Amino acid sequence: MSKRKILVFSSYYLPGYNAGGPIRSLENIFNYMSKEVEFYLVTLNKDHGSDVPYENIKFNSWTKVGMVNVFYLSESRPKVNFIKKLINEINPETLYLNSLFALDFSILIFLSLYLIKIDSVRVVLAPRGELSKGALEQSKFRKFFFIVLTRNFQIYKNITWHASSRFECADIRREYGDRCNIHIASNLVNNINALRFTPSPSMQKKGSIKLIFLSRISKKKNLGFAIESLSSLIGKVVFDIYGPFEDLTYVTHCKLIALKLPDNIKVTFKGDVSHDKVTELFRRYDLFYFPTKGENFGQVIWEALSSGCPVLISDQTPWEELRSYNAGWSFSLSEKKNFTTLLQKIINKDIGYDLDRFGAHRYALKFGNTKKAFEFMKIAVNNKDADFIDAVAYSKHEIIVNLGFLCN
Repeated sequence: MSKRKILVFSSYYLPGYNAGGPIRSLENIFNYMSKEVEFYLVTLNKDHGSDVPYENIKFNSWTKVGMVNVFYLSESRPKVNFIKKLINEINPETLYLNSLFALDFSILIFLSLYLIKIDSVRVVLAPRGELSKGALEQSKFRKFFFIVLTRNFQIYKNITWHASSRFECADIRREYGDRCNIHIASNLVNNINALRFTPSPSMQKKGSIKLIFLSRISKKKNLGFAIESLSSLIGKVVFDIYGPFEDLTYVTHCKLIALKLPDNIKVTFKGDVSHDKVTELFRRYDLFYFPTKGENFGQVIWEALSSGCPVLISDQTPWEELRSYNAGWSFSLSEKKNFTTLLQKIINKDIGYDLDRFGAHRYALKFGNTKKAFEFMKIAVNNKDADFIDAVAYSKHEIIVNLGFLCN
């Protein structure tokens, strides 16, 4: 029996890392489903925010990267004739788009299907958090008119939407209506390293704290909010910031805020960090501070937790059980003082327990690879008391239960 074929378009992929979570989400889908599905990915030959092509990568031809066939484009835009050729040669059942607003790798791809009059290919679109209220604040007028236009003309009426959480499902319905065909399937994660890792007890000392921020630096990620919330803290505070400068104007804004902080608070911009160093990096810090304006999943949150690093985040993510596991805290962005108060309590060691690196790690394993798959596995093994299941042991069926809509 031949494998089903899925043609994927995404602006960025490995060996890139600056685009963050969407790259990891795609990699994990490919790894978990490659025995059932043959994936073909078309992407750019450079990383997000870079003009320098990848080294030692073949361009404009198919290359096997892990479990997926990758076509690295040397041009910035897939042309209509190229798309038509790909569809005729591969004959995919599904075309999977990993953005709503990306001009070259979503909008023009979708419009090309009309131009070449191909309606036999099913289209699945994953907005990857682009419809959250926080994300829509950026370039909001352009996005507003795009949504109004595509909604009123029902441009996307026949597609299947991939939402990573019930929050993202609600975002899609808010903008495109209740009749949308939406499948909720939480992002898969790579549990292997986390399963091999045993956290060490917290080394945080009373009177001090080491904080880390790791993400693209843009308004949506809300770094300025985090820096401002530190201003009144008493004690020694180290706040190290990692990630590419996506919005240079906003980066300058954040640096100016940091310059106004008192001497006991040290904020340092550390620059980019490759993904293979992220786990070890998180283990050096007491707390991951990430008051994001919205995440459909938050791959970096999972990476922090799985590294045994508790988190302080906004309530605009699907991570709802942090307190139950002593894994961290989430607060509304409308109450900045709650973030500041909590940080001071941690510095004073006045939260009733040491920062629980074991709780963070345990919650990451429990949350990993979708609640649906987790619940299915508990039923399958008839163990209602199981707190988490080794994701490596998942059968083909359990993964397809959650992501099978890509094929059906």
